[in-house]
Amino acid sequence: MPPERPARSPFSQVGTVRWDHALTRAVDEVIGWAFSLSHSSPAQLGEQKDAFEQDLRAALLDFDPSGRFDEVIRTEAIIATSP
Repeated sequence: MPPERPARSPFSQVGTVRWDHALTRAVDEVIGWAFSLSHSSPAQLGEQKDAFEQDLRAALLDFDPSGRFDEVIRTEAIIATSP
């Protein structure tokens, strides 16, 4: 369903475009991604970094021993134009 055009918007046409991208990450890539986040960065974790990495690795491999994790990344853009 396309988004509604706000009443006072200068844009006469509003549409949405969506696309999905499948991504498979290995366990080390998932851990690297976790370290790239501000709340779980090595600087934030400090002395707990190694324990965090060990716990995360164990949890991931318990979930899927293959060490491969699939994710679908959905991107959505709202495009507004005026004549």
